[in-house]
Amino acid sequence: MALQQELKAIEEDFEEAYYSRKEDLESIDDIDRKIMKMHWGGIVIECFVKYLTVEKYSMNKMRKSGNRKIAQLFSDYTENILREKEQAGYQLIKDDYDKYAFKLSEGHDFIALIENKLKFNIPKEIDYDLNIVYDPLEYEEGNKCFIDLRYESEDLQGIEEKYEQWKKSYKKVMIWLHSLNIEKEDYKKDTVGGE
Repeated sequence: MALQQELKAIEEDFEEAYYSRKEDLESIDDIDRKIMKMHWGGIVIECFVKYLTVEKYSMNKMRKSGNRKIAQLFSDYTENILREKEQAGYQLIKDDYDKYAFKLSEGHDFIALIENKLKFNIPKEIDYDLNIVYDPLEYEEGNKCFIDLRYESEDLQGIEEKYEQWKKSYKKVMIWLHSLNIEKEDYKKDTVGGE
């Protein structure tokens, strides 16, 4: 299929989503719903990290990849590589898009995005806090995070202490994320921990 038909403007506005979710979180500040706040706070951080990532690599186009929920993202730089191949008479196939696509992630792991896509070394003093925001209840089973809080009750044992720690960690993480200097660069799969 032709490049022009495959690539569309990115549907998600991660910056707007970040500000909207942050406003939502602030609007429930006076409500005694700790689980909801920790769940929503993780979503705020996830949206912000995805916004920073898309900004860093100037992603502005997307392509839906089969039936999967994840979209492949492209910048002008990567779109031009594909366009040059197409103009040279090459018929683009799925593997070509896969080769040059940028994938945020299929899950909600904003820590992996920070490390692998934004390429930031997480300071030790922030690592703990990131993990608390990502997994506020410190689930013992693997692959659980803030998203899974949607299935938890507000009356969990020890929730007061966990929420107070989460609140401190959330504030530290937000300050740290806003202090990062995001330098724009062209997305080159081999330099970004490509998939």
